[in-house]
This record gives sequence, C-alpha cells and structure tokens, in this order.
Amino acid sequence: MIDEEGRFTYVNDEFVKLVGYDRETIFGNTPSLIKDEEAVEQAEHQLGRLLSSDGPETLTFEVTVYPREGDPIVCEDQMGVLPYGGDQFNGSVGTLRDVTQRKKREQELQELKNQYETLVKNFPDGAVFLINTDLEYVRAGGRELGNIGLPPDDIEGRKSHDLFPEDIANELCHYYEETLNGNASTFGQEYGGRQYRIQTAPVRTNNNEIEYVMAVSQNVTEEVENKRELERQNERLEGFASIVSHDLRNPLQVAIGRLELIREECESDHIEGVAQALDRIGALIEDLLTLAREGEKIDEPEPVGLADIAKDSWQTVGTGQAALETNVSQVVKADQSRLQQLFENLYRNAVEHNDENVTVSVGTVENGFYVADTGTGIPGSDREEIFEAGYSTNEEGTGFGLRIVEQIASTYEWEITVAESEQGGTRFEFTGLELVE
Repeated sequence: MIDEEGRFTYVNDEFVKLVGYDRETIFGNTPSLIKDEEAVEQAEHQLGRLLSSDGPETLTFEVTVYPREGDPIVCEDQMGVLPYGGDQFNGSVGTLRDVTQRKKREQELQELKNQYETLVKNFPDGAVFLINTDLEYVRAGGRELGNIGLPPDDIEGRKSHDLFPEDIANELCHYYEETLNGNASTFGQEYGGRQYRIQTAPVRTNNNEIEYVMAVSQNVTEEVENKRELERQNERLEGFASIVSHDLRNPLQVAIGRLELIREECESDHIEGVAQALDRIGALIEDLLTLAREGEKIDEPEPVGLADIAKDSWQTVGTGQAALETNVSQVVKADQSRLQQLFENLYRNAVEHNDENVTVSVGTVENGFYVADTGTGIPGSDREEIFEAGYSTNEEGTGFGLRIVEQIASTYEWEITVAESEQGGTRFEFTGLELVE
C-alpha cells in the first residue's frame, strides 16, 4: 500500500520475502527502492490512467523488481487506487506476483518455435512434428503433409489415433513414449503407399525436463525401392558368378587339359591359336568374376605400402620387355588384394596397348599416387569411355580391366583423373586416399 506521496505504508510478509528488505527499510521509502527509473515512470503513468474520469478500476502490467540480493525478478503488478471522496487522493494499492518462471517458459517456447520453424523451412521434402507429453501434436509442418493430404491444421491439436490407422498409431505412440523417457529413436513406417524414415528426439527445457518430442519424417520410398532393386541385382549377380565360376571354369580346365594332351600327340599350327583362345576365355572369366563382385563388402582396410604393392603386382603380370619405375613411399589404408588388382589391371592395360618396350612409372601426388606410361596415350575424346565395361582398343583385350580399376577406386571413394603423361603416354591419378602417417 502506497500513500498519496508515493511512500510505502503497508506490505505483507510475502512482499518482504520477495524484495529481501525489512519493513523498517521499506516503510517511508518510495518504489524506487525496488524499481528502476523506467519502471517508476511506468507505474506513475498507469496510476494516471486509473485516476482519469473514464479510467478502469484496476490495471495489470509487468514490472521488473530488484531485490536487495539476487537476480532481478519479473513480476505481474495489479494496481488500484484507495477509496477516496471528492478530489482527495488517498494513495494506491498493488499486488506483485512473481512470474519469472512463466516468462522463462514463454521464452523457451518461443525459442523452440523458432527452432521448429527453421527446421521446417530447411526440410521441405519431409514433415516435422512437435508432440507434447499428452502425445498430442502441437505443431506440424513440411511439404510432405500436402502429398499425403494432411494439412497442418488437421493435425495440430489431435493425437495419432485420430489421424492414422490403429497399427500405425500404436507404433508411433510407442516411440513417442520412449522418446519422452529420454530414448531417441529411428524407425521405418509405411503410409499411403510411401516409405518413411522417422527420427524422434526429446526436447528438453532449461531445467532439463523433457516436455516435447520432435519427430522428423522423411520420404525414403525411392531409396527403399533402389535398395530392393540392388538386392535383386545382387541375387542375379550371385547366380551369374556361380555359373561363371563352376559351369564355365570347369569345362575350360578340361579343354586346357585336353589341349596339352594334343600337344604331346601331334603337331599343328592351329594348337597355339586354340591355346590363345582358351587363355582369353580364362581372362574373361576372371574379369567377369571381379566385376560380379562390384559393390561387394571389402575386407577391413589395413595399412598397405604403395611401393611394395606396386612392385609385387608387377611380378604377377606378363610384362615382357616393359620396365617399371617406382618413386612412391606412402602407406594407404586399403584391402591389399583389391589394391593389387587395381595395379595389375593398370599395368596390363599399359603393356597390352603399347609397344613392348613401354616404361610404366608409379609416383606420388598430393594425397595420392599416379601410374603413368610412355606409350601412345589415350585421346581426350575417349577418356570418358575408357571405364565402361567392354571398352577396348586392343582386339585381344577383354574390355573389363579399366572398369575393374574404376570399381575398386569407387569402393574407396577415390577420385580418378586421366591425363597425358610427360612422355606423351597415359597418366592415371588417384587422390582422396586415407593415408597412414
């Protein structure tokens, strides 16, 4: 209670506790004891409204109170004037209610709303939901809602069982409850002929209490269909690999054995031609088996020295009069068998497509290595096609060697660049390697 001169004349125990001053200090003081200048002026303005002829009986407004100790307190001030007769003003009366927590809560909700709106804006091809502890949708947004015929206004204020078939609603509620218990979830759901990946996360307030679930739904129908198609392709490839490995390789071995018997029994100019044809069939089978493993899970990568693998691979390829020069020292994380296949196919490509005296060099580039030769090179117009299966400029080549190289590099997400070497031949650069220090 404040008199006509604006000084405290009465306060209750709760007021004393709120401001932290004793009554002796409060009585006789003005509200400037606990308010700043702006708040005092605001109160005087509100009092003027109350005293006007058409003014209300009471006014409620927010004010910040500064207690003797501690942080400022946001309060709700309800003000009225004391009864008086004639023109005599007797003072005013007011009640203060601490609304600090409510204001913090409002701020938290506004921040949450801003975060939600930002997420919806930047996630246009999905849907985002905010669910409260009653499992009620309080916010919904995203372009995908229009695709399934559920605008936000039809969702907000309702629960899953009001919107979806019982089996879907039960599953959603199960994960929402798990999330409210602090367990984020990721699960798949089918609705309206579409496949969705749904991720949920708990939303905590500043006091670390979980009050909402944020659910993000993404249409992954195309991804799921692609995965299923890939599984079907892998099944077909497994069948193909089985045919190549057994039904073709076994008769080939029989033919090679019979040819050796023929060599012993007679001489013919045709025998060598048959042998070359059988060797070509064998090379085709090996390349086809390698390609059939495209996308197959590789062994756990391990440190492999490029210098050693480059030299070892050279020994396993029929290089004739060709020469190898190495100036590489990096150690890379890779599957040794696959990396050897890569080098072998690059060497074979250099030897088969150039003169017998070709020199192949292996060297270092930033974050990678190169394999170059002194041959005739690859025309710029053909460099986009060389990694396609079946492409070859050599009648005796299988056309799969560089496709295998590209497939292995792709497995490790290495980048391949094809250019002209310093000697006019071909240079393959591989970058983006995971090097071991």
